[in-house]
Amino acid sequence: MTEAAPAGKGCFKRGCFGCLGVLGVGLIVVMVIALITLIRGTPEVVRESDQVAHDIPSGDWGDAATGEPLMVEQGQLGRVVLDISVASFRIIPAPAGTPVRLEANYDSGTYRLKERFEPSGELGWTYRLEFGKRSSFDFFTVDPDNRLDLYLPAGTPISLEGDLGIGQFKLELGGLWIDSVNLDTGVGEHQIEFDEPLVAAMKEFNVDGSIGELSVRGLGNASPANAHVDHSIGEVFVDLRGAWQNDSEIYVGSSIGECRVNLPSEGVGVVLRGGSVTLGESDTRRARSRGAAPEGAPVLQITARHTIGELRFTE
Repeated sequence: MTEAAPAGKGCFKRGCFGCLGVLGVGLIVVMVIALITLIRGTPEVVRESDQVAHDIPSGDWGDAATGEPLMVEQGQLGRVVLDISVASFRIIPAPAGTPVRLEANYDSGTYRLKERFEPSGELGWTYRLEFGKRSSFDFFTVDPDNRLDLYLPAGTPISLEGDLGIGQFKLELGGLWIDSVNLDTGVGEHQIEFDEPLVAAMKEFNVDGSIGELSVRGLGNASPANAHVDHSIGEVFVDLRGAWQNDSEIYVGSSIGECRVNLPSEGVGVVLRGGSVTLGESDTRRARSRGAAPEGAPVLQITARHTIGELRFTE
């Protein structure tokens, strides 16, 4: 009678060979791509500069300067939808009444730029901007000189959404009217800044980061009712300073690296609902020691979770 092999031993063998099989297939795929790239040769660099502009409809949404409420009805919102990778990309505020404008300088031999403007309804519109490799076989070629600058006008309600992949991205949104932000960021250095208050308080701010550095500065100037920032590997910095207009629910999460949250001024209430690290160091003293905020002041309900590394609250 043949003795059965121990269950653990069989599972171990199957698990090891399964993992090795996956690694082997991945290595073969990379080698095939590298071989095709070698056979095709280095693509010719073709520098191209584009400047395009799209006029957007203007509407009467109220007047923040006189205290009149700013109202946006369904179908009046402008949408900016991004799908950008392997580039240096910026959003730059422009004066009210100016068009949505793109200035681009890139290698059109290897990279493809697509953009389109679609009106919808009486005042609504959607602007889509896509940039990336022409071929997946150009995996090993990267041009650090691809530059895209997108100018967005103040005084017009806009939602910002999409994917920002590999590259360096700086989104300066101060002074604009950003209704909401929903972005996924990839590998690289990603900065989102609010140097001055928005035209109206933002409804929601959601950013899901991947690898590298993710920083959000002056979030108080956006004053979102809900904010969710989650980052996987690297450094995440969330600066809560600015002119808060209302209460806010804020979540900051990260997996591996350093997570730092910069607290707002003393005139804003802070309630730390949770601040923990699974493996590493946690310093939440500044958040826990904040005194009571002045009556009627905005109150921030903050939750921060970090897995491996360091979590710090600073002022």
